[in-house]
Amino acid sequence: MPRNRKRQLKSLRFWAVARLLGTMALLFFSRTATATTATTAPPTIQKDWSALRTLLRNAPAKGQAPEGILLLLHQGRLVLNEEFGPSSPSDGPTFSADSPCYIQALSQPVLSVLIARLATKGALDLDRPIDAWLPAFQTPILTSGRRARRAPTLAELLSHTSGLPTTRAPFDDKSTLEKVLHALAQNRLIDEPGQTTAYSEHGYTVAAGVIEMAMGRSLEDVLQKELAIPLGLRNTTYAPSAEQWAAMPPIYLRKNHQFMVAPAPDRPAPGAYRPPGSAMIASPRDLAAIVTLLRNRGQWQGKPFLARAIAERLRVETPGGINWGLGVQLRGQTPSAPAPWIEAEGDSGVYLWLDFRRDWGGVVATQFPAGIRAPGFSKEGAKEFIDRSVTEIDRILGAPAIFSKNQTSGKPLFTPRK
Repeated sequence: MPRNRKRQLKSLRFWAVARLLGTMALLFFSRTATATTATTAPPTIQKDWSALRTLLRNAPAKGQAPEGILLLLHQGRLVLNEEFGPSSPSDGPTFSADSPCYIQALSQPVLSVLIARLATKGALDLDRPIDAWLPAFQTPILTSGRRARRAPTLAELLSHTSGLPTTRAPFDDKSTLEKVLHALAQNRLIDEPGQTTAYSEHGYTVAAGVIEMAMGRSLEDVLQKELAIPLGLRNTTYAPSAEQWAAMPPIYLRKNHQFMVAPAPDRPAPGAYRPPGSAMIASPRDLAAIVTLLRNRGQWQGKPFLARAIAERLRVETPGGINWGLGVQLRGQTPSAPAPWIEAEGDSGVYLWLDFRRDWGGVVATQFPAGIRAPGFSKEGAKEFIDRSVTEIDRILGAPAIFSKNQTSGKPLFTPRK
């Protein structure tokens, strides 16, 4: 046989053996990786949710909630998507996971996550006094007449420990963020920053001003480009489009245990001032994405979106604070450690929570607001219904909430703020 022919045969045999060995190695390592994944990522726990579904289904007839949705998450995965209602036919759209709705004070955890994202990128510093961006707040005066030692930090704005007053800032259709900030800079602080917890939406208004000054863009533009688009939050906005506005479920009021649809408000004019701490629109699915991001310690789809230390900082009680992290209320916390339970609620009837110990969380959303002062109308809105729902979930899971009304701590799921 010619020498060249022998060399070709040897070469063919070599590559055939190499390919066989490579295939065997690939099969071995893929099986090992599969086994490892199965071991480290246990399957979702199966539960009987029939009692919870009954509670939701009966809520409209019992006058507890008109319509809404519950999204339940376990190990960062959606395990329950339960719609209920409406209590009576209406002309408006019904609830779904993608329904844009008023979230009121749940604007605060979303805005806090946006600020955490900007801090991760180095554009903001949570512990820097705000006069670095807003010079008008450089020398705040206390109600006692003394000059405060310093301006509040961003973290203090987000945890209601800034010392800003609790009264609402006056604004109208002609207001702008700049005008409201100017008015707030003239107000006196009720205490030194970092010393007292006093719920105040003003902190989020000032934080919005910091965002605009630091980024050189509008709050809405920063919200969309830095948070909503990267996370796929399709209905999170301060400036809802005509399409989003038309898709919003109706707002309900309750009088004498009967629900009625409230008159639909007009869509905000483009560029109109919207209070940053309470005027955001978002869908339940968008809020569930925020819960998932926090559950994953700042990871999004396997990649870091928030620095882990900053993500954990959101659920650490701020010095001088009582039960407040950044944008969320805390339960079971110890000093300087991330709380095992976080929650946030909006008076529009929207609530989110996350139980880190048992790895469960979720979103309950209605459009049944609290705070109505007219005779015969419900003042509590959906709060009692949401409390019942979360308590039932805890019963099904086999353990009470870390701090529920059923425990000796006596701390309710909703802390009075006024």
